[in-house]
Amino acid sequence: MAEDVILDDVVVTAPRHSNATTSDSAASAPKLPPASPPPARPNPAAPPGDALTLLIGDQRLQGWQEVHLTRGIEVFPSHFVLRVTERTPGQPSKVSVDPGATCKVLIGSDLVLTGYVDTYSSEVSPRGHTITVVGRSQTEDLVDCAAGVKPGQETKATMTYSSPTLLLLAQDLCTPFGITVSEPDGEGTPLVSIGDGIPQFTIQLGQTAYDVLEPIARWKQMLMLDGTDGNLQLAKVGTKRAASGFTMPGNVEDAKVGFRKQERFTIYLPAAFAFDAAFEVQPVGGGSGNYYAPVLDDAAFKSQPRADSQPRYRPHFVVSEQNIGGIYLAEFRAKWEKSRRYGRSQAVTLTVSTWRDSAGTLWTPNTLATVDLPALKLAGLEWLISEVTFLRGSNGTRAVITLMPPEAFTPEPSLLTAFDPQIAQAQGEALRTSKQVLTDNSRSISNPGAGANGNARGGDAPGI
Repeated sequence: MAEDVILDDVVVTAPRHSNATTSDSAASAPKLPPASPPPARPNPAAPPGDALTLLIGDQRLQGWQEVHLTRGIEVFPSHFVLRVTERTPGQPSKVSVDPGATCKVLIGSDLVLTGYVDTYSSEVSPRGHTITVVGRSQTEDLVDCAAGVKPGQETKATMTYSSPTLLLLAQDLCTPFGITVSEPDGEGTPLVSIGDGIPQFTIQLGQTAYDVLEPIARWKQMLMLDGTDGNLQLAKVGTKRAASGFTMPGNVEDAKVGFRKQERFTIYLPAAFAFDAAFEVQPVGGGSGNYYAPVLDDAAFKSQPRADSQPRYRPHFVVSEQNIGGIYLAEFRAKWEKSRRYGRSQAVTLTVSTWRDSAGTLWTPNTLATVDLPALKLAGLEWLISEVTFLRGSNGTRAVITLMPPEAFTPEPSLLTAFDPQIAQAQGEALRTSKQVLTDNSRSISNPGAGANGNARGGDAPGI
């Protein structure tokens, strides 16, 4: 049975020795905020039952004075920073925190993150003893580690893949890391399909599983999210609604909104290639052969004419650069550019004093919620929660939430091109040739006096 430890009453000692080394992947870990003086007690408390608990083995660590936990549609993996300062260092240790240890983070009884402790730091000063624990979801292995390698088969890494579905491919790449994959919204549908299933492709050495899966997920119009259980979810842009939204006056303490127009255009011009000289020959039926039906955005600058009272004219080329199915992808990408730029041109970030909606559900990314902030010209909108940061500190318990129109998160259309079988054949022949050369060289080194038939070279023939 797990032991409850309230960190206000104990001093956490340094972890046991580890052989872990620092690597470039550490740069993707959340940065440590500067340590602050211990808050005056009593510290503003969360609603009853919303204590944050860090589970490590049989330990249940509570009483964290500073909490910073972030989840989001574009936050992969989710991460946390927890800190506590003790005023009386030197007490016997009751807690041991080891970097690399598996962990779970709960808010009340709700699981919010399953992963690993990345770093542990300890600081002693006249003000007390401060410890900080930083960790990420177990999907961190998908962004840190090489793809195509399996335990015990490192010298036989699989670099060429083909799969009937994204789910099966993701399961194959995630299994070595103990990560399962689900499609809670069902299978995605590609905008442009070439044949059946996922065309054969080759993993580049050094690519991570995330690098491999992300463009294929976009091709299937799916988002890659990490679940609270630490596993991978292939999901669509959310349509589920929160029980309540954000209002001022109401549950919103402060908010800021940004509106941008410099990234929007009045007409989007799809093109297959940026270099047009190859299309000087006119195709049957007219047209340039490179340009396709334009996509208009009349609402972008509606009622906002130029100084001479003429409508704004802002053209923008969208180049697909695809040699197969380019016409379809170019048109889809132009429509996506219009939609995406509309969504990204407006966003609100707000602070609320609770971690839950009116039904008691934790604020969750990829969930729709109403936004009613008349003072910011946002009235009766339904936007998508893109990012949630759960905070606790000297200012109490808060959540910082970012919302945008759902169009902001529509996956960029992508086209998968099959791996050329002629290239595959040439690579195979080159590999066989290089292996034969290495074998011949090895024989020459081990027996420098032998010829091609293995007989001795030079000197007098025996028996003469």
